[in-house]
Amino acid sequence: MANAVNLAALGLGGIDTTSLVSTLVSIEEQPMNQLTTQQQNIQSAQTTISSFSSAMSALSNAAQTLSDPSTFSAMSATSSDSSLVATASATAPAGQWSVSVSSIAQSQRTLSSGFASSTVPLGLSGNLGISIGGGATQNISISPTSSLSDISNEIASSGLRLQSSLMYDGSNYHLLVSGLDTGKDNAITFDESGMAGSQSLALSVASNTIQQAQNANLTVGGIAVTSATNQIANAIPGVTLAVTQPTTSPATIQVNASTTTMEQNVQAFVTAYNAVVSAGHADAGYGSQTASNPVLQGDQAIRSSLNQLGSLVGEAVPGASGAYATLGSVGVSLNTDGTLSLDTTALTSALAADPASVQRLFVTDSSNGSQGVMGAVTSMVELMTTGSSSPVQAELNGFSSRNTDLSNHIASMQLQATTYQNQLKNTFAKMNATLATYKTMAAQFNANSGNSSSGSSTNSVL
Repeated sequence: MANAVNLAALGLGGIDTTSLVSTLVSIEEQPMNQLTTQQQNIQSAQTTISSFSSAMSALSNAAQTLSDPSTFSAMSATSSDSSLVATASATAPAGQWSVSVSSIAQSQRTLSSGFASSTVPLGLSGNLGISIGGGATQNISISPTSSLSDISNEIASSGLRLQSSLMYDGSNYHLLVSGLDTGKDNAITFDESGMAGSQSLALSVASNTIQQAQNANLTVGGIAVTSATNQIANAIPGVTLAVTQPTTSPATIQVNASTTTMEQNVQAFVTAYNAVVSAGHADAGYGSQTASNPVLQGDQAIRSSLNQLGSLVGEAVPGASGAYATLGSVGVSLNTDGTLSLDTTALTSALAADPASVQRLFVTDSSNGSQGVMGAVTSMVELMTTGSSSPVQAELNGFSSRNTDLSNHIASMQLQATTYQNQLKNTFAKMNATLATYKTMAAQFNANSGNSSSGSSTNSVL
């Protein structure tokens, strides 16, 4: 602080008024600092409760997935032959099928005669006619200056469902024309009757077609099946078969209810549930564990949420029937610390033994009005977190209101502290000015006294 008062002139030593003002203001600000700490805790608690609410929402989403009956209608298909891949839709009935593939679908590939260069003009002229699947013929214009590369480019840019490229066999270049679509109905026909010249592309020569356009031919459960593509849909109801090569022996296609999808969804629920429990224990304290924020120690909204969740997942589900009436019976166990664990073997066994009973455990059963455990969890989360009157939202609103009140109070106290600091500065500045005046007066007095003593001595001598 400027203008420090030095009381040494009065024989009292020096006083650092800057430090004195800082100390006095610090004492004045102590209640305000306490409120600031309280506000920081309130703001932290508000953030923590908001995160807990988000974890509850994630749990609700996981529960909604499991409450959907379509989760239990997922089917899977497996194949005993890696060259034959099967994919099942939800409509596929369970069962076993024998499939043999005698040929796969192919597109046509035709190779021209060979030429020593791909860039030298061939001296051909006229039109090369190309037709796909017996459709209209499209003419490719060729001039005497056209090279093999030029002809390839003309075919490629024709708009036909063809791929045209150059192939080099080690001594000669060939034009390779390939169909883009498989199946015998996409066979390519070449007409070179409209071309003249000493050489020939020979695309229309049958022996130059090195791969014929053909369909896939299969036997599915004793029934002959043909397809223009290698993706065969519904030869087995609800199943798509993807073939890559003929089979050497019949392949077995097994269609069953998919436990993988169900296991993944249940595990997602368990993970989301445990995230809520872990967050709740850390936020509000659990056992000997203290809350991460003293404001939330034993928080009622968090404790109530965890207690209700524990009751829902630990007790028998109202309306459930059959061999499985609790989550524990299908491998979802409640641990002593409130978290869940999943035994996938037990879940798989339950789904295989009585899938209808397992489904009633998780989803709403319209026949008896049972909400299912997942519907109950979703409703409970909504009750606790949604709407201004819900415990979690009411708590968030309360923290927000307290934070606003504290901000106003702190601002008022800060203004008082600033006023007090200015008052101290003004007081010590006046003291400084007063001491300076006294010092000047003392100096003048001492000077006058010295002069008077000197004059008296002189007169005495005279």
